[in-house]
Amino acid sequence: MEINYEKILNSLSCPVAVFDKNDRLVSANPAFFKHFPNLSDNITLKTIKSALPNTPINIEKSDNLQILTFCGPSENMEAAYTEFVSTVSHELRTPLTSIRGFAQTMISSYDRLETAQILKFLGIIKDQSNRLIKLVENLLSISKMQSQKENFVYKSLNINDLLAQILPILQKQYPSHKFSTEITRTTPLILADEDKLQQILINLIDNAAKYSPQGSTVQILTAGSGNSAHIEIKDQGAGIAPEDFDKIFEKFTRIENHLTQKTEGSGLGLYIVKNLVEKMGGKITLTSSTTPPAGTKFTLELPAADYAAQSGKKLKENQ
Repeated sequence: MEINYEKILNSLSCPVAVFDKNDRLVSANPAFFKHFPNLSDNITLKTIKSALPNTPINIEKSDNLQILTFCGPSENMEAAYTEFVSTVSHELRTPLTSIRGFAQTMISSYDRLETAQILKFLGIIKDQSNRLIKLVENLLSISKMQSQKENFVYKSLNINDLLAQILPILQKQYPSHKFSTEITRTTPLILADEDKLQQILINLIDNAAKYSPQGSTVQILTAGSGNSAHIEIKDQGAGIAPEDFDKIFEKFTRIENHLTQKTEGSGLGLYIVKNLVEKMGGKITLTSSTTPPAGTKFTLELPAADYAAQSGKKLKENQ
């Protein structure tokens, strides 16, 4: 699969346009044209500067290209910001309240508590602390993505090696679950950022276990050859209705069913996963059923290392 640079550009919420050394427009994303609907078809960097003298514009030069970004305020920004702060505050308050409550109980009644109770309270404090850490890490990831400061270090990766690092951690976290892997021999090496790909896999596999009944099996299958690699992650959960397929990739969105009601989550994981996958030139899709045998399958398609590296090299040579 060839790296789709146009798709990556189009996925950015911030208006971006690319100009050549003569100030002529080479490419722009939909957010750019939405922000500047009155500009003529014959757009140059000079016309933008003259048409928008008071607009904050950032211009970065790379080889023979000039990359323009504009992140000005929108009419909905204040409302979106207020909603975001309100949601984050709620997500932070819940674990903090638990930590404070059980800590205060232990301090005030330590000499009257049995060892089993103390260990139970400490376990709750630990779990809620981990929940806070995960929420903060997710918020930092979103902040980096939205500020365009997310750095990607690409290299050839073996999916089998990555799974060997990840699965023992998740198995310890979900001791009653089974994790089944099927690695197709023709699966090529993947060109991706190792930390980001680990974050993607951990999020998807963790979700598959978290939203499946105890004792169920999470299946991880890999396939692909030549241009792309495919990674499938199947669970045995309650499934997702078709009308909710797009919703689950939105920030702070969780689908309500009898399994999600029993688990904690911020609704940020899949939003981050989708953004990271697309920024690395891949795509994520899902199939699901809510009728027995229910379950959901997420499929990742990522560029194969050799082919993607050659595509990137060709693009650079043509600039």
